[in-house]
This record gives sequence, structure tokens and C-alpha cells, in this order.
Amino acid sequence: HRLHQMLPRLELANKGGWKPQDFEKVLINSTHNNFAIESLLAVGFYSNQFVETFSGLHIQSGKLVVPSIPEAGNPPEWISDFLRRTYGTPVSEPRGRIYTSRANAKWRRIVNEAELYPILNEFGFEIIFPEKLSFIEGVRLFEGAEAVCGMHGANLANICFCKPGARLIEIYNPQHPEIYYWVTATGAKDKYSFLLGEGPIVD
Repeated sequence: HRLHQMLPRLELANKGGWKPQDFEKVLINSTHNNFAIESLLAVGFYSNQFVETFSGLHIQSGKLVVPSIPEAGNPPEWISDFLRRTYGTPVSEPRGRIYTSRANAKWRRIVNEAELYPILNEFGFEIIFPEKLSFIEGVRLFEGAEAVCGMHGANLANICFCKPGARLIEIYNPQHPEIYYWVTATGAKDKYSFLLGEGPIVD
């Protein structure tokens, strides 16, 4: 959601005439990874502009710029265009295939994932763990991929950086199908397929 909702607010601020250097301070959520800071530094902000929020923080400002948050469950097409234009680089012909693992996630893991590895390798998929990549490394990996496969979750967020025509194969828990990445992939002009896993259905 930070990628598809928070960063696009920079584009809205820009359309309102605000550039990174125009802000004395920038409020960001407290985070345990460097994603937020790295993505903001990449577009011209400086580290001394950031103020991480926390419970009980009170701030008074003479002027506060608050861009709207784009639709969460149905991201508009302009978001992928903005992210590619801002963080992407030209790739002549994507060639790689990647499988994004959630083995280290707290939830929504594939319990027999290790059994998939030989099959994925047979079809030329590189197995990656997104949490080990920097923001820019993740962007470069996805924009060079002709196909991406993985369990539904934040591990697929970078699908918006794939070049038009790339393929997303999303795996769902049978009780947790969502349209989020279908909308994101089709909005980015990528091809979409899904696989429905097996598992218990909780009433």
C-alpha cells in the first residue's frame, strides 16, 4: 500500500506545484525497513527533511500539504505510469522469470513451497525473497521480468514496474481471492492469470 497509495501522492503534490525541495519537513510513518526513505531519497528528498510519526506526536504547522490517497482496492491506471516514469529505466526486452517467495512472511505462506522449487526451476523461474532486496533492486528485478509468479501479498507489489505484456501468475488461498493485483496488472497493461491453492475453509 505504501507503493500504490503513498508514493503516488508525490505525483498529486507535483501537479499542485510542489517539488521535493519545497518542503521543510516530510511526515512519514515509522518503519522497520528502509523502503520509505530509499524511495523518497530517489526522487530528490533529503534525509534531514524526514520526521517519523509515533503515538503521541503533536505537530503544528503554518502550512500543511496533504495530497489525497488514491483508491486502495482499485488502483487507477495512472499510478503504474507514474511509478515506471519515476523509478524505472528502459529495458529493451524483458527476459527473466521470477517467483516471489513468502516463506519468511508471518502469514499467507505456501506450506509445501519447497516442492514447487524443482518445477519452477524447470520453467526458468528464479526464486527470490523480496524482503532481502533494496527498493531499487526490487524495481530493477521486476522491470526485467517477462513473467512473475507468487502468492497474493506485498511480494507482488512491484508488478507495476513490469513492462507492458509481462505475465503475472497469482496464487490464492481458496478463502482469500482478491482483485487488487488483477486490477494493478491490467492497469499496467500486463497479462494476468491465477491459481487457486488448496486449504481449509473457515466459516
